[in-house]
Parts: sequence; structure tokens; C-alpha cells
Amino acid sequence: MKSTTCILFILFLCFSSIGADITQTSKERIAELEKEIQNTQQMIEELLTDKNMQKNTIYTHIKKLKSLQAQVDGYRSQKYETELDIDSLKSTIIKNEQYFDENKDILNELIENLAYVHYRSAFLDHNPLNNWMSRGLQLCAHSLLDNLDSLRNFLAQHHDLSEQKEEQLRKLLSNIEYTKSNYNTILSKKEADEQELSFIEQIEEQYRHQISSLEEGITALEDFIAQKEAEKYGKEYTFSFNDGIIWPVHGEILQRYGIHTINNTNATIKSEGIYIQTPYGSPVKSIASGVVAFAGWFENKGNLVIIDHQNGFYSLYGFNDKLAVHKEQKIGQSEVIAYSGKNYLMDTDGLYFEIRKLGKAVDPLTYLN
Repeated sequence: MKSTTCILFILFLCFSSIGADITQTSKERIAELEKEIQNTQQMIEELLTDKNMQKNTIYTHIKKLKSLQAQVDGYRSQKYETELDIDSLKSTIIKNEQYFDENKDILNELIENLAYVHYRSAFLDHNPLNNWMSRGLQLCAHSLLDNLDSLRNFLAQHHDLSEQKEEQLRKLLSNIEYTKSNYNTILSKKEADEQELSFIEQIEEQYRHQISSLEEGITALEDFIAQKEAEKYGKEYTFSFNDGIIWPVHGEILQRYGIHTINNTNATIKSEGIYIQTPYGSPVKSIASGVVAFAGWFENKGNLVIIDHQNGFYSLYGFNDKLAVHKEQKIGQSEVIAYSGKNYLMDTDGLYFEIRKLGKAVDPLTYLN
């Protein structure tokens, strides 16, 4: 609103100093504002591209974070199972070491008894029972030795397995730390990209606010022009075409009057007229009789012809290749005034056409149809 007030104040000063030229100055200012709107819309389009790329990057980060978290959870599950295996192995080793020690004690006792029986048999008496006892003790000793060998091998295998599990546990802990480090790195990137996305969205909002302010400025200028022209000519206007009007060219309407969404985005732009697709160089005819108010290059409209129909209506013919009339020339209905060109913003051959009532744009189809 501050921009609109400033524009009106400037227009008031201009009106005081240059009198009748104020309407033309206002129209030129409208063209400048429309150009600025188009530039801002282009910047919004670029921001939308950046925003989509940023969202895709963040989505990639999120997928990577989920994958890394799944890896950490998997490592932690393996770590838990490995720790259980280690505890079980250690418990088994302790029990078998106790069993090994017990068998060693029994073996030592058997060896002492065997030595005693042998001593009695050799030096004290020759009782056959001693020989029988000696053989029994020897068998028990051999059995215990075999059992001790088996226990020794069992303990060695379990010690080796325990060391392997310990090494596996160390690797799992290392993998967990490494994956958590990667996770934190990706998380930091994601947070940075989210901040960048927020910044882009803030700029986009500022651009949209700027467009809104510019459109308010255009509306204020158009109302001002309409007011001045009404003050000057209002009583003389008939607001009618005695002979009706004709189409300036024939072709398909590619863009209608009103608000249009840009490229399936939330951004919009207002079209003050219609764009009719027609072959390049097609004759452009005046819709009704009148006087050429403007013929020349006009920003945002290319080679432009404006005809004052002297009844309150103006007709505008834009983006022409060549003009066939000059300012203040009287024109009859159906007279060729230009040859159509190309709208490079739409990248299509054709004619841009407006009808203005008291200087303010109205829907041409209301009158052409």
C-alpha cells in the first residue's frame, strides 16, 4: 500500500507539471510495473526450481538416514546376540575348567593310590588282590587322562571361539560408531538444507508480496487514468459501436482475459487482453473506425497500435511484426493497421488484443462475441 500511495503522489506532481501528458506517463509506468511483475515471476520460477531440487536433496538425506538407522539397529542386534554368545562361552569355559581341575585332582589321587598299591605289591606282600586293584586304578587313570585331553581340546576350542566373538564384538562396536558418525553427518546436511529451503521459501514469499504490491500499483494507475479520461471525455462518450465490431484476426485463442496460473505453480499473472494465434505476418484489421492514438514500440507489447474509437473505447493490438499506420491517422473499420508477429514470452505467432473502456481493460470477448 505504501508503494501505491507513493505512485499516486508522484502522479499528482506530474499532473501538476505536465498537464495533459499525465495519462501517457501513467500508461508508461503501468508498462514498467508489468515488466517488473514479469521479471519477478521469472525469479519465482527459478526459486521454485531451486526449491524442488532442495526438497529432493532433503528427501535423499531422509532415505539415507533411515538406511543408516536400520544399519545401526542391525549392528546393535548382532552386538546383543554376540554378547550373549560370549557370556555363554565364558560360563561354559568356567564350568569345564572347574571340571578339568576336579579331574586333575582325582587323577593325582589315583596316581598316589596306584603308587601305594604298587609299593605294597612289590615290597610288602604279594596278594593277588593288589594286582587286581593296580590294574583297576590304571584303567581309571587312563580314562581320566583321556577325559582330561578331551576337556583340554574342548577348552582350547571354546577359548578360540570366545576370542573370535570378542573380535566380532569389537568390529560391531566400530561399525556402530562409524555408522553413527555418518548418520550425524547426513543429519547435519539435512538440517542445513532445510534451513536453505526455509530461506528460499521466505524469498519466494517476499517476491509474491512484491508482485501483489505491483499489481496494486497497476490497479491504482489504471483507476487514475480512467478517472482522468472520464473527467475529460465522459460526457461525450456513447459507449457503443454503431456498426458493431469485427475480429482483428482469425485464429485460436491461446490466452484469455483474467488471472492465469503459471506453469502449474501457485504463481499467477493477470492478462488484460487475449492472445489470438494466427500465422506470422497476417493482416491485422481495426475492429471499428477511429483515430490512431499510438503507433510504435511499447515495452511488454512490442510493436503496438492503439486506436481511439472516440466513444469511450480504445482497442490495442500488440506484438506486431510491422505497423501500417501512424499516430493521429483516421482509420475505418476493417482497415489493415499492422501485420502480426510473435509473442516471444509465449513463443507463439499471433496477436495480443485488448479493449479498454475509459482507459481500463475489459474482457474483449464480451464485445467480440
